Amino acid sequence: MRYFYNIITVFCIFFCSAAYSQDTLQGTYKDYKIEAGEYLINENVQFNGSLIISPNVKIIFEKKGTMIIGGSVRAISENFDIKFIGAEGNVGNGVIIVDKQNVEIEFNGVIFKNLNTPLFFENSWYRTKVNVRNNIFIQNYGKISLIQILTPYNSYFENDLPIEFKLNGNLFAENNSSIFIQDLGSLNLKIDITNNTFINNKIFGLDSYTISSNLIYGRLDEINAVNITKIEANSFINNYLVNNLTGLQIKKANLGIYGTKETFNIGGNFFGTIDPDQIANSIYDKKYNYNSPLVAFEPFLTAPNPENPAHIYGALNFEGKEIKSNVLLNEPLEEFITLSNTFIDLTNAELSYVYLKDTLSAEASKKVIPFKFKPGEKGINVTVSKEFNELKGKVGYLELDNIIDTNKTYVPKLQIGQLAFGEKKIKIKATLDKIEKEMELLKKQQDSIKGNEEEISKTELGKFEVGLIAGGAIFRGSISNNNFMENDLNISFGIDIGYNVNPYLTARINISSSTLSNSDINSGDADKINRGMNFSTPILSISPGIDFDLINNRSNPKVNKVRPSIGIGLDAISFKPTGIFNGQEYDLASLGTGGQFLNEETEPYATFTLGLYVTFKLKYQIGKNSIGLFASYHSTLTDYLDDVGADPYPDRDALYNSNGENGGASVYFSNPTSINTTNRLRSDPSSGNDSFVKVGISITRKLFNPKN
Repeated sequence: MRYFYNIITVFCIFFCSAAYSQDTLQGTYKDYKIEAGEYLINENVQFNGSLIISPNVKIIFEKKGTMIIGGSVRAISENFDIKFIGAEGNVGNGVIIVDKQNVEIEFNGVIFKNLNTPLFFENSWYRTKVNVRNNIFIQNYGKISLIQILTPYNSYFENDLPIEFKLNGNLFAENNSSIFIQDLGSLNLKIDITNNTFINNKIFGLDSYTISSNLIYGRLDEINAVNITKIEANSFINNYLVNNLTGLQIKKANLGIYGTKETFNIGGNFFGTIDPDQIANSIYDKKYNYNSPLVAFEPFLTAPNPENPAHIYGALNFEGKEIKSNVLLNEPLEEFITLSNTFIDLTNAELSYVYLKDTLSAEASKKVIPFKFKPGEKGINVTVSKEFNELKGKVGYLELDNIIDTNKTYVPKLQIGQLAFGEKKIKIKATLDKIEKEMELLKKQQDSIKGNEEEISKTELGKFEVGLIAGGAIFRGSISNNNFMENDLNISFGIDIGYNVNPYLTARINISSSTLSNSDINSGDADKINRGMNFSTPILSISPGIDFDLINNRSNPKVNKVRPSIGIGLDAISFKPTGIFNGQEYDLASLGTGGQFLNEETEPYATFTLGLYVTFKLKYQIGKNSIGLFASYHSTLTDYLDDVGADPYPDRDALYNSNGENGGASVYFSNPTSINTTNRLRSDPSSGNDSFVKVGISITRKLFNPKN
């Protein structure tokens, strides 16, 4: 009998392990059904044909994990038990729709959480119908887009019906990026955005308010205004542009639009206010940019649609007056009334007060506060059931969380006073940072006065040094992202020879080989993404320069092991931009993609240029040898490292005829996505010349050391 129990125990352990095991999806699937269970995606996984996702499926996306859909999708659940979740600390991408297929896509009852780009409809995609409805998009922290819908496939020789794209009844809460719709007016795409709730979302950027600094943004041109996107019966509540550096909420930012259409009608939405000026201030249109359409938002709703996902859109005091979003709290409110579009359940909700510990600290604390509630005439009356004398005078905000609706579905939290609290916290932190820097400076001055210089050793190193360098190169120019870290990183290597002119000055020459490349896809700019250019350029550079050594470059390494320096110099650069078309690599300069060979007034650009560089190095000296880190910035005198200068787009036929058998390649590289080129330049003339950054490590050895 004892052995029988042991067998039963082992069987139970095995069964439980199997029940909670996690399958990894990888490779390519055709006509596939994902059954109930937990799955992992940590690479590009292709689904062709029909894909069915059953209820009770949880898919975890790790870094680089992407679900690429080349066919149909049917993901439907009644209780939001299909979950697409990014792995904690190792967030994956999401779902990408590709290819032209006469099939349908439906996401219904799906939770998209903690992903970089939950839904991405790639350029030239096509489906007959897309239904994205009754889903929850929450806490997605990607930098590019929450949903990105690029231009679908269009052929003048095929009679495809317009895509019926419905974005209905979804909840978008606490996300950190925008919904980008490349064509708000389209020949073959009909988008319906209705009955959604957009609440407590943040769009990170700079203090300046631009088109892309909004929750929803896109282009609306007169020429394509056959099917205009419908935006109606939605709730837009507390969606803010937030400063990247400080975290300060700058302004409400709901919609941004550009293009040649005169007006864009979005009447029938609720914006959390009945003040037309406040609504207008949250929309980037003609009043901010004269070349943009005017957004007509009236008549607007004075209360949210009860059919939308449940949400709290405001709060009143017990006198029935609105509690403003910028109210400053110095202690918890004793009572307030919640305003919601439908019935909400506070039975298991938690009320807390988040506050600053003191006026000299940016550190926040949280206190859970017991409360009572009951339905009232205007909403739910909430009363704090206990006094907290220790919280009086503490700047903070109230937070009501863990709210559900009648279907036990998540309801976004309510925050009262959070806006003013955030501003107060940032001001305190800025003051503390300033004091800390002043104290550090004072300490350094005191140490300098009291300290004695270290005795310089009589043992000296040689004046000559030679070394190897290796690392990466990052390009910045016409085809790049303003954020260096979002661009391609390519290998760079070379040799370095130096001569110590004196203990604090080193003359040197560097010979290095690098590759620079990039694609408009990485730019984060809608216009550049639409332009669709890319390149790869091998470069060879010879760089003489001078280093200013902050530590005696010949002193005994036992005394000064860490040796920083800064340097400047000249670059002589040879380069050759290339691109790939139909599997073949082409020399872009010889094709004249900017029309350089089409008339006698223009000349081909030179593939040799000069430039200047500045560098910072940090070496660790070990006897005659050293290992170090370096970073250098290289500014050139050319705008053609990427083959794209401020040239007018050339005539396609003339360019094709001038290149003979390479005519097709020259036209492609000149305008890869065949955008409208009337009165347009291939690059912004104000962007300046091309540049690049190198980072890496160096290994150096001193030569001809003197005898001591």
